[in-house]
Amino acid sequence: MAATASKPMTPATIPAAADCPSSLNATAMTTAAPNCPSQKAEQRHPRTRLGTAAISSPAAANNSTVAASAGDVAGMRDRPLVLLGGLGVGRDYRGGMNRIIESIPRRTRVIVMLAAAAAAVWLWLAMAEAMEPAEATGGGDIVSFEFAATAARATEILGGWGDVGRRGAARAIRLDYGFLIVYATLLALLAGSVAMAARQRVSDRIYRLGWTAAALAVAAGVLDAVENTMLLATINLYDTGKISGAHTAVAALAAGPKFVFLILTIVYVLGVAGYLWSKRLSS
Repeated sequence: MAATASKPMTPATIPAAADCPSSLNATAMTTAAPNCPSQKAEQRHPRTRLGTAAISSPAAANNSTVAASAGDVAGMRDRPLVLLGGLGVGRDYRGGMNRIIESIPRRTRVIVMLAAAAAAVWLWLAMAEAMEPAEATGGGDIVSFEFAATAARATEILGGWGDVGRRGAARAIRLDYGFLIVYATLLALLAGSVAMAARQRVSDRIYRLGWTAAALAVAAGVLDAVENTMLLATINLYDTGKISGAHTAVAALAAGPKFVFLILTIVYVLGVAGYLWSKRLSS
């Protein structure tokens, strides 16, 4: 059998650069120019094209995201990852909480915060007054009732309060529905206002953390509403002798994260506001 001599490739058989498709579409490269050098290289190293496109995209580098195609990578440029309330990763943050608060004029925000602060003080004093008969018995305060967790412990606390104390506690819990709306509004506006100031004077990361803090304040209010509903149900069931352990357990589970969220929001507001104030004084 005679050996077939390999046919040397002439300049006519070598595809010109203009004949090779410039698109990153793999199908077009395969069908239009199967002999294109870049196509052969891609067949040997299929990750090369995607890796190059991903590295060249700022949003892909920021989000540490491997896209399925170059089109997906390009589309990610204006879609940063967003977590609770605004702790996002990306070049820009376009969440919902900041849109609401930033759309409120500064003067209006100040007026609402002052009104909310005044209402919070009034409601706090009213709740403290309503709880006086219960606390005078030495049977425990409202926080002890919130973390009772079991039907036996709740029964012990409610029994020690007596009939007058239980009525006062129920009134304080009903007032707390208004109080939670007020403090959630106040803290969310405070965190948002501090976040907007921090964006100009500190960093964008602190700005995003502010919207997370604002969202935590709202979440604390929701948990407080759940807790109040369970506590009122427990008080109403006391006279029947059928207190539900599920009610007390849910109330305790809601109370824990509620206090944590409130503390985190307050720490953010005081910490960042204090830093901005000290920076202003030093300048």
